[in-house]
Amino acid sequence: MQIIDNKALRVVVPNEAADNVLKTVERSKLVQENEATKELLLFWGYEETSKLAVVSDSSVTVPLSLPSPILRDYKWPGLYKPFEHQKDTASFLSLRPRAFCFNEAGTGKTSAAIWAADYLMNLGLVRRVLVICPLSIMQSAWQADIFKTAMHRTCGIAHGTVDKRKKIINAEYEFVVI
Repeated sequence: MQIIDNKALRVVVPNEAADNVLKTVERSKLVQENEATKELLLFWGYEETSKLAVVSDSSVTVPLSLPSPILRDYKWPGLYKPFEHQKDTASFLSLRPRAFCFNEAGTGKTSAAIWAADYLMNLGLVRRVLVICPLSIMQSAWQADIFKTAMHRTCGIAHGTVDKRKKIINAEYEFVVI
């Protein structure tokens, strides 16, 4: 995989996967082919890369380490500069409709998830985020990290009586932690 002029991705895939990629990713084209592989060029936009991620997740024949345009376009707000592994995690999470994050404890998973969600909000693809977590980390991890990582976003903690939880959930908070 190679990024070309911050505009395109050059991907070499096995012949059997190339047709699926070309069919799934509209802004893609065949550049070169040989007996076993095909070289494809894809526009490096969010829509194209997320479609390629879905194809790669369903087929081991397409490279799994796709760079999201978040790496090029996002300003990474917050009090702290993200580490490279946090950028990689946010890149991975931002491209997939469903994903697991198995990073070790203390590696900044929460901030990476917040940055990924904020990026998708900036693109208009996500309006609100529901965080489901243990009571012990609702404020100490999630609310605190949202305020440190994406201080321009609103956050409500849905804990307490049924009426209080309903009020928080029905409010216009961008992040709801429950």
